[in-house]
Amino acid sequence: MPLATLRMHHLCSPQWKSFKPRVVIDTSARRGGMMTREQPFYAEVMRNIVDAAKATGVSQVIIHSSVGVRGSAKKLLEEQFGYNTESQNIRDKGEAEIYLENSGLGYTIVRNGLLEFEPAEPTGNGYLIEDMNAFGRITRTDLAAVSLECMDNADCLGKIYHAQDDSLVGPRPRGEEGE
Repeated sequence: MPLATLRMHHLCSPQWKSFKPRVVIDTSARRGGMMTREQPFYAEVMRNIVDAAKATGVSQVIIHSSVGVRGSAKKLLEEQFGYNTESQNIRDKGEAEIYLENSGLGYTIVRNGLLEFEPAEPTGNGYLIEDMNAFGRITRTDLAAVSLECMDNADCLGKIYHAQDDSLVGPRPRGEEGE
């Protein structure tokens, strides 16, 4: 669906009513000059997805989020990598997660740390872990694969996972670059 559809509720529901999905996977992301990071995005998109999902009988929403949201891996990210886990972008993703959790819909939250962009080859070694301090790398393709494992999977409902792949060279803490 185009971004406009995700952001405008009146366009979203009629399209979903004719399509009738069982599961929705939200992989929305900000890109470049699309909007400033101070503007709400993720929470607004999630409100529209939840409203449309409820109106059309969707049974599960899987959201891709980020390690660092709602304090996950906070100490590691801030102290070792210098990441700002209190940024507006991270808070906005947290609001989206909370809205989904409180929606009454079946949900699964999949957070990724460092996402390897194309042309990164999938390794087939990606996995989900419930350790909220886990932080690693994963390719886009492997993130999609582990997310699909949760589709229509009752064992994944109501859970928050971190996605990673130990076969990829992990991030290095500050001061260890080039070692």
